[in-house]
Amino acid sequence: MESDENIDFLTECIKKYPNNKFFLQLRGCLYNFIYKHELALRDFIRIEEISKDDVDNLYHKAGTLRLMGRDKQATDAYTKFLFVASADHRNVPEAYYSLGICSMANRNTDSIARHYEQGLNAEEKQIPFFLPYESTSKEMLELMLRHIGRLSKGKEKPVVKLADPFRKELIVNHRRGISEYGKIISSDEHVKFNFTAKPPKSQSAPLSWVGLKPIYLNEINPTSDHVLDGFVLELTLITVPFNNNMSISFVAEDSNLNVQRVSLYNFDKKHNLAIGAKISVINPYLRTAMDGRPLIRIDDPNSVIVSPHQIVDMCHYCGKGQSKYCCSKCKRSKYCSKECQTLDWKEYSHKLICIL
Repeated sequence: MESDENIDFLTECIKKYPNNKFFLQLRGCLYNFIYKHELALRDFIRIEEISKDDVDNLYHKAGTLRLMGRDKQATDAYTKFLFVASADHRNVPEAYYSLGICSMANRNTDSIARHYEQGLNAEEKQIPFFLPYESTSKEMLELMLRHIGRLSKGKEKPVVKLADPFRKELIVNHRRGISEYGKIISSDEHVKFNFTAKPPKSQSAPLSWVGLKPIYLNEINPTSDHVLDGFVLELTLITVPFNNNMSISFVAEDSNLNVQRVSLYNFDKKHNLAIGAKISVINPYLRTAMDGRPLIRIDDPNSVIVSPHQIVDMCHYCGKGQSKYCCSKCKRSKYCSKECQTLDWKEYSHKLICIL
């Protein structure tokens, strides 16, 4: 049966049994499923009139208010739910994470961090059957807290990324492109031109961050053009950005150490993009470029959030921060050790960009 048919069936049931909380709650959830939130809220309010402190109904009502963008009312409803719910109720952690999402509307970072910690503590009181606890709201809070530097880092991941041939290929090709462009613009026969193929799809920023879901490079299909509306991709630049007067291009990695090319169009130069910078791309666009290979294309600069926190003095080979060594020739590339400097020259062809 389709949702409308189910709703019609439940409506007939409610006519016969008007005080049946099960029928009302099920219809309210179905209304939310088809984005008829006002009708859903009406059913949950009716249940509240029948049973004021029905725990599950309080949770569903709070969720509906959040979907409607009524963050203040949703906050009050989640708070009431938490007051009457048992500590091991399966929705308690999600209620805390949802409170954190509601706090994002006014950028209250202290409240966001506090509710995130409360959610983590509540997870410890869940029975094993409900673990590990999965929550898109939790992932969204982690993304925000990492972005503002409020989330502590876990154990460092091993440097197995350096053995990835795709990573090596992208970095070397990026450097080769910088080298070839440098030769062209220094030529006496250089003719300035600006050309880029018009993309088949349009990418732009959403009106709100609320409801966005994290996504990672390995979850994106690289074989076709598509805009991932409603998602946010968190990246770290692992190469020096290259401006060719048409776009700013670079290679970036996500938190899982997967890598991809990125081309940024119409970007405001006042933003300081450098190797080690951390950005969040909202509604990322996976584009098949003119060379037939995939890249992340960004047309709307408002869909890029540049974090104030970055990897300072990032090693150009392994990616570690606070690197003390510098290439004696170009005076730009940083390294955490002499070994990394040697490997960058041999494996990643630093010589391509060393004297530019």
